[in-house]
Amino acid sequence: MVDEKRQLETIADFPLQLLKAFVLAAQEPSLELAAERLGVTQPALSMQLQKLEERMGLVLFQGKSRKKSLTGDGHKLLDAVQGHLAQLDLSLRDFFHDVVGGEPSRFRFGMRRELFEPVCQKLDFSQPVELVDGGSQELMDHLEKGILDAAIVSLKPQQPTLVVRKLFVSGVHIAVHTKFLSRARDQTFWDPEFIKRTPFLAYKSDPPFVAPWLKKIGLSPQDLRTVCICDDWNALARLVESGAGFSVLPSNIGLRLDNVATMAFSQDLAQITPFYLVYRSALKDSSRFQNLIKGLKSG
Repeated sequence: MVDEKRQLETIADFPLQLLKAFVLAAQEPSLELAAERLGVTQPALSMQLQKLEERMGLVLFQGKSRKKSLTGDGHKLLDAVQGHLAQLDLSLRDFFHDVVGGEPSRFRFGMRRELFEPVCQKLDFSQPVELVDGGSQELMDHLEKGILDAAIVSLKPQQPTLVVRKLFVSGVHIAVHTKFLSRARDQTFWDPEFIKRTPFLAYKSDPPFVAPWLKKIGLSPQDLRTVCICDDWNALARLVESGAGFSVLPSNIGLRLDNVATMAFSQDLAQITPFYLVYRSALKDSSRFQNLIKGLKSG
């Protein structure tokens, strides 16, 4: 049991840097990534976490030194502090913007990992930026809490504190290396025998978009000759280009080579998904931020 007097004295003069280190270590999948975001080495971060546990008299993490998981007390502390730290960060950002006229030293921009490459080609990197990977709902939560400055998401928010601009829409297509084709691609993609014998490259163990198309040609996911399961859309695209097999990909995933044949799914097989650029309204008048995103044209 933690000594109550010691706990109260500890909280009264608690260094925010230790709490920020704790929150990042809890959010990131590894201490290396958390340390990189903090701008410190992994051993230095481990020392901060150890110091935090000593000051609180609690065990917050368990597991190996480089990949830890939260204990029950760790989860309780995370729930207690992460929202308040995010709000403090947002309040300080707004203070410097509205009162002092300053801005963050770098903008935090969230999006799905597969968008990093095409989006980075259009950002103005004369403005420092930190890219953050995440799903749409997670990124929207981070925007609302002030953890992010901007995001590209497939959800259209309604909050008046956010600026929303539609960027692009993404459908779904089948992609296969041309070495597997012996006749017209439109016929090939509806040929059950071709689909069963050609190596399939799957996004995760339960790949999206696949079942309605297979049902239409009288197959099920169990009929596919799955040779690779991967949770990275861009990696799957590169595997298709290398001739490893075929895959079903969102159309916003870039295919770089001419030796890949594609067929777009109709909307009865896969829904068209809009993507939006969303950012805090305080950045509408920020010339630095507007320069950062000026290459992101709607289309």
